[in-house]
Amino acid sequence: MADQAGDDPATVFAVPGDPLLAARDLVRLAAADRHDEFSRLLDSAELYLTQSQRAVRALWSEHGRVDAVTFDEITGLLLRCRDRLQELFDDVVRVPSA
Repeated sequence: MADQAGDDPATVFAVPGDPLLAARDLVRLAAADRHDEFSRLLDSAELYLTQSQRAVRALWSEHGRVDAVTFDEITGLLLRCRDRLQELFDDVVRVPSA
């Protein structure tokens, strides 16, 4: 997946689900000591995204009610997950200073 997109993020994000597949492709390349954490974080991100989609669907259904707290909780989980993924990625690709 990631190889097919090359360096074009628009290609990766064009189809729902493809960004997660591309991320999972990249996790396979991670060092063994980081692989499990990357994988757990991606699993968490997938779960939180699914929860957010359900909340939005419930909001738009005829009798659905979703309060702001639910959205805030899901958003907080997604942001923490994203922040940790970014930290982990930065640690992995950090070039040692000379």
